Parts: sequence; structure tokens; C-alpha cells
Amino acid sequence: MKILLHPKANLAFADTVRYYLTKSSEIAEIFIDEFEQSLGEIEKFPEAWPAVEKNIRKHRVKNFPYAIYYTFDGEEFLVYAVCHLMRKEVP
Repeated sequence: MKILLHPKANLAFADTVRYYLTKSSEIAEIFIDEFEQSLGEIEKFPEAWPAVEKNIRKHRVKNFPYAIYYTFDGEEFLVYAVCHLMRKEVP
């Protein structure tokens, strides 16, 4: 199955990696690994995480205050948001 990142989600992910790089390259690498692990879990079990709206689900990134908001149409995933959970940007 294919996982697509909406341009805004891709930008949010890149911004988060850049932020963590200012703190520590090790923390940035751990965030990237956890994010990729989350995408793998979403791909394996797309309906395992709670729906926050009709077809939109939320998966928390382990060990980080971020969530991945995604949809699944049976063939491909669309990650439409990567959000910090303590900010008002959460959809």
C-alpha cells in the first residue's frame, strides 16, 4: 500500500526534524525512527487508532508529543497532518 504525505504534513514533519536537530542530532534521529515506525503501524493496522472525524484517524508518535492524522481509502493512505499535541494547530 502507498502512504502519501500532504504537502503541509510533509512541511510539518521537516520543520519538526529541523527543530530537534537544533537540540540534538540523536533526538532528531529518534524522532524520524519513531515517525517511520508509526507509519508502519498505520500501514499494518489502519483501523486500530481512533477516528477523530468521519474518516480521519489519529496515531500518536511514540515518545514525542506529536500525532499523525490520516485517512485510508482501502488502497492508499493520506497523511494530511503532523501536529504537536499541545498546540492549537491540531485539526
